[in-house]
Amino acid sequence: MAMLARAEADDPARDAGEKEAQQKLEQVRTLIRALTDELRATRGERDEATAALRKQEIAIAAAAGEVQTIDAQLIAQNSELDALGQQRDALAGKLRKQREALAVLLRSAYALGRSEELKLLLQQEDVGSIARVLAYHRYFQRARVDRIDTLMVDLGQLATVQEQIEAKRVALTATRKQREVDVAAFADPA
Repeated sequence: MAMLARAEADDPARDAGEKEAQQKLEQVRTLIRALTDELRATRGERDEATAALRKQEIAIAAAAGEVQTIDAQLIAQNSELDALGQQRDALAGKLRKQREALAVLLRSAYALGRSEELKLLLQQEDVGSIARVLAYHRYFQRARVDRIDTLMVDLGQLATVQEQIEAKRVALTATRKQREVDVAAFADPA
């Protein structure tokens, strides 16, 4: 009986200790649940941040690729512009030489005078000589016309090359502006 009395005396103290332990255990469980919820929320935020970072990295890589493509276009357009400039210079030199030759022809034609054919015809007594002189004059006349035609064709080519150069310059300017826009977007992706 003494034991039973003692057990009953210990029982309220033991019950109080058990209740206190239960309360602490419940507090620990509540704390664990709160920390688990907070951990889940943090993981969710981390996953969202990782996805956003991945999206930004992809956007930056795409912008960098566009900038590289535009840089390659700029190099190609500069090369084409240089080639067209060389072609223009070659045509201009050819035209200069043709103009000089044409000037010589015109001076000689002027020196001969307009009625040179008539004078030659009147001076010749032989019909064969007259025909030969007229044939020479026709050859010279055709040569002059051919040179003038060649000059006109070269002038047309020069004008075409000049137009191509202007078009390439406009395209080059547009490409440079696009590159500036892409670089600005690359520098400030927001």
